[in-house]
Amino acid sequence: MKIVCIADTHAKTLPDSMLPDGDVLVHAGDVTNNGKRLQMESMSQWFTHLADTKYEHIVFVAGNHDFMLDAFRTEGHEYAVNGRLFPHPRVHYLRDERLWLNFMDGKAGRTLKF
Repeated sequence: MKIVCIADTHAKTLPDSMLPDGDVLVHAGDVTNNGKRLQMESMSQWFTHLADTKYEHIVFVAGNHDFMLDAFRTEGHEYAVNGRLFPHPRVHYLRDERLWLNFMDGKAGRTLKF
């Protein structure tokens, strides 16, 4: 099991070749530079691309630059983030919640808990 961790991309996507191979990509905040929806949508497309081509799962949390995600929290509209802004079933935005990911490794399974 290999977990790749990145942070502070500030709305910049990285070429696939710059990211190490792994099973899970964890983005630890500051997905955007100024929290604008256009940047968040661009990063959602990048996460979708990575989930389709390079990683089994993408897990991320908001950083202090990701104002838009904080606004959803205060308005009580988290469903709009996970269900609409990040529609890919293997792209997971976490805020005050946990996530268990199950992987089959040969005959034995492995569970990652976030």
